[in-house]
Amino acid sequence: MCIRILSSVLMAILFQWPSAHAGQTSGGMFRWSQTRLSLAYMTFSGSETESPSTNSVGYGGEVGIKLSGNYLGVIGKVRGLYIAGTEPFMDGASETDLTYTMMAAEPHLGFILNLIPGDSKGFKPYIGVTGFGGMLQLRFDSDDVTTLKPSESQFYSGFEAVAGVELYFRGSSPNLYSVFGEIALRQARLNIADKAPYFLDGLVLMGGFSF
Repeated sequence: MCIRILSSVLMAILFQWPSAHAGQTSGGMFRWSQTRLSLAYMTFSGSETESPSTNSVGYGGEVGIKLSGNYLGVIGKVRGLYIAGTEPFMDGASETDLTYTMMAAEPHLGFILNLIPGDSKGFKPYIGVTGFGGMLQLRFDSDDVTTLKPSESQFYSGFEAVAGVELYFRGSSPNLYSVFGEIALRQARLNIADKAPYFLDGLVLMGGFSF
């Protein structure tokens, strides 16, 4: 249900993209909009038996839109993730180190608070929170598993607390251009490969540009 609600609201925001894209909106509390493109790097903080191991990292890309007012903004985006590593799994009666890859898609929806109002040139720090749903596919590199499935897909949900800074180098609506960097702490849970719960908690570093 959470995933369906997030997806529906995100699609409603993105449906307005053509009318609000890269410029000033028609009014209301959100006065301008930007398309955002970014890359993501993710590390994980859980134990190696309940989450991607400490030597596992995730890489991803994002596309989204931000609607902004002086202080409050809304972000809708979709993130794709690739995760690879090796960790112990219970396969039959024994625990075995297995190499795996994970692919995931996450629609995010959240709010940001601009710590410096307006759309003038310069650095604009902000904080925010996003909720997300996702679908993850786990695939073991070896087909020699016994009780485990060689490939499995599961839905999950979670949230991220975000802090970031954006540098505007074109200073007035409707032509807002910027680069940004973000750091996020995330929590996410799912049940997969006989691990319940399985944690996708960790730290996400993001960087990109908006126009």
